Amino acid sequence: MSDSSKFPRSMSHREAATLAFMLSPDDPRLEPLRRQAEIVTVTGNWGCCATIDLSVDRSRAIAAPGLCSPVTETAAIEKAPAERYHDLMLFLDDEGWLKTLEIVHYAGSAIEFPPVADFEPPHVRCRPPTGSNSR
Repeated sequence: MSDSSKFPRSMSHREAATLAFMLSPDDPRLEPLRRQAEIVTVTGNWGCCATIDLSVDRSRAIAAPGLCSPVTETAAIEKAPAERYHDLMLFLDDEGWLKTLEIVHYAGSAIEFPPVADFEPPHVRCRPPTGSNSR
């Protein structure tokens, strides 16, 4: 984590767009996380890259218990050159609160999240609940 005097802070436009993109799959289990995203703050970054730690005012939102972590992920459309190839992953804490928006870089370092148009549509990693009609 880098300089703590910069945190907490609001999300930048690019960070907010990336988080909204990561919560865009059509899955009703993500709805509490979408509400959390409306009031999330950035509490730190990893210093190496654009990855950020998140915090939600728990008095103003509800948790999304029972979801896996990472909850969603995606990969860059272009796989080469290696400097442009990134994955995005959205992590939750054990209680179902937004925790970390991570960019995985394979060469070089992304100091800012790339435009969401550079990525495949994100998908939910969690299995559907037992008894669900989803396949």
